Amino acid sequence: MSSSKLLVVAIDFAEEEYARLSQHKENRDWYLFKRFKLTLYKNEDLNENTKIRDCTDKEMLAIAVFSGGIHYLKDHLLTHFKERIPHLREGDIHWVLTVPAIWDEAAKKFMRKSAEKAGIPGTRLTLALEPECAALYCQLGAPRSGLSPMQPGAKFLLLDCGGGTVDITVHEVRYDNSLKEIHRASGGPWGGIKVDDAFQEYLLELFGFERIASLPKHDVIELERSFELLKKNVNTEDKNYHMQLPLILRQSADIGIGTLIAGKLRLSSNVVKGFFEMPAENICRKIQEILLSLRQPDLDTILLVGGFAESKVLQEKVQSKFPTMKVLKPNEPSAAVIKGAVEFGHCPEKVRFRMSPYTYGVNIVTPFRHRKDPISKYIEIDGEAYCDDIFDIHVKKNQSVETGTEISNEDYHPMTQGQTNMNFKVATSDSLSPKYIDDPGNRIIGSFDVRIPHAFASLERYVNVKMIFRGTELEVEAKDAHTKQKYKSSFRFE
Repeated sequence: MSSSKLLVVAIDFAEEEYARLSQHKENRDWYLFKRFKLTLYKNEDLNENTKIRDCTDKEMLAIAVFSGGIHYLKDHLLTHFKERIPHLREGDIHWVLTVPAIWDEAAKKFMRKSAEKAGIPGTRLTLALEPECAALYCQLGAPRSGLSPMQPGAKFLLLDCGGGTVDITVHEVRYDNSLKEIHRASGGPWGGIKVDDAFQEYLLELFGFERIASLPKHDVIELERSFELLKKNVNTEDKNYHMQLPLILRQSADIGIGTLIAGKLRLSSNVVKGFFEMPAENICRKIQEILLSLRQPDLDTILLVGGFAESKVLQEKVQSKFPTMKVLKPNEPSAAVIKGAVEFGHCPEKVRFRMSPYTYGVNIVTPFRHRKDPISKYIEIDGEAYCDDIFDIHVKKNQSVETGTEISNEDYHPMTQGQTNMNFKVATSDSLSPKYIDDPGNRIIGSFDVRIPHAFASLERYVNVKMIFRGTELEVEAKDAHTKQKYKSSFRFE
């Protein structure tokens, strides 16, 4: 990182410290990153060399930023607990790292790699899906959650509204009080930052680009913090809101009369609630889409969790859009995920069944079908025509899979008698029936080489490949039938 410094502290302190450094022109060698978690959402180019920009457009490796943040939290926790438990060892702790449910395998792998880089051993790390953690908190955390546990057979839609992304899952409570996912996780980038974006658009329209662009960095940070305080107090009443403005904006002479009162910006109730309109509409539209696809009349409850779920405007919008459903929220909706992560760490088996978010498979070679297979896939082996890179499906999108249970088991034979190695690419697809490994929408997420003995020089030799979901992460394992040697896929994010 050379002489440059990464500011990894609690966000309020980080912004305050960076504003101070900026005011004294001492921020040149410091980086302040905001919203960087969104880097991992649907990033098809994600890899260890991916770079992200800070608030002043300076670049740094994303993995350094993520691992730096995790390292800070790890050290902070250890310091906190060692003061209370002197004999505590790092090996006594099992870590749970939460991630959005709508992240793909590459993003999960990136987070695992970041945590390991931060000093957390992979053997003591569990990745947990944020809406699942919240669901467990709401279901198992009573009476602390403020909600009554749902009875077996009950179905509920959980809306996890964070700062960046919104995760939506649907679960059914099983007879043993474990949870079964009945609609795969979905959602989008409609979190609370979209309200911030709408406010920034309003400022640009009100004051003009040049004046806003000329604001010193410390004024920008103070403006954002002032709006964050205002945002938390917005309710459904008709009233005016006021917030402090930097001196440069208070001196503006070309805005409407009555917009500035005693140096403060006055915002009408309609204007402020308008900032919430777009993300709230997107969220409700997605909920409606899910309810229509499921068509289950006994799905009658919506649970709201996450920081953005504390918004009275969002709560009213969801209830008004779905008047026949119960819209509930636990005590401290913003803490539901983190408290549920503790529940998940102790009993991950409580989420028993999940819906596969993608179609998973491996590449194979099959006889070439003239006029059906593209000529670009044509290969010749021992004088025979074959089609390369066929997508052999192991798990289909939306298939219900039981965690920890083998969900596919396929045998593959070598193409020639002298073949001593078989290479498999592991791929995901948004399609239910992908044909080729490199179809649009497909992504290769891992690969492995399997050594097969040459001793028998026979096509009767074979390799067995199976897939298992260990909690929230996919494991792919191959085994040579003769030597019983096992090979695990080396997943990558590239």
